[in-house]
Formats: sequence, structure tokens, C-alpha cells
Amino acid sequence: GQKQTVPTLNLAPYEEQLPKRGVYVTHTKLGGAIYESATNVGHKPTFGEHRLTVESYLLNFSGEIDSGEMEVGFLHRLRDEVKFPSPAALKAQIQRDARRSVKFFRLLKLFRQRQIEGVTRTVGHRTTATPET
Repeated sequence: GQKQTVPTLNLAPYEEQLPKRGVYVTHTKLGGAIYESATNVGHKPTFGEHRLTVESYLLNFSGEIDSGEMEVGFLHRLRDEVKFPSPAALKAQIQRDARRSVKFFRLLKLFRQRQIEGVTRTVGHRTTATPET
């Protein structure tokens, strides 16, 4: 995917296991590591492609990735797939999608942290309570 817009990992899709065409907040598992990502499922209409593609953009990642088996977990749908007037317009939208995805993961972490804190307080309260006699 880097030739036209941003570097992406390309997945050979199993169409019967894919969600509706569009852009998603995802987790991408590669080489035993799980990365926060944004993934497009579709036909790349900006470039006139007709074959189905799945492309994941790893957020906050720089470096080389060896090709290999990859899994994508779809967490939240951001938008429909759209034909853009130019690769530059598509790249700008991908950057907006990436920012929205980063925000999603930040909020998810905050939610999980507060959920764990709430459980800890509840459990702590129960463990310190004494039964009535």
C-alpha cells in the first residue's frame, strides 16, 4: 500500500468472514504482536480497482515488518468506502481516520482502566465489610 498514500499491510481476504465494505478501527496481529490499526475493506475505488482488498495501517508504528500470517480484529466501523478525487485527498482522509482510530483506542483504554478501578473498589468494599450478627 505505500506506493500511493501510506504504508499498509495487505491481507488476502476470506470474503465470507469480512464485515461490510468500509474503514474500521482494528487490532492487527502479526508475528505474535498485536498492533492498533485502521483497516479498509473494499475495492479501492480511487484507483479503479475491482478486486476486494483488506489493508491495515498500523498506528504509531515505524519500522520494517516481515510478511507472514496476519489476523485482523474489527472493533468499530468509522465510515463507508469512498471514491476520492485524488490520491492526495485519500491520504488526507486516511490521516483523519488514523486520528479517529487513535482517539478510539485512547478512550477504550480509559474505559477499561475505570472499569477495573470500579471493580477493584467494589471488591475492596466487599472484602472489608463485616457480616451482621
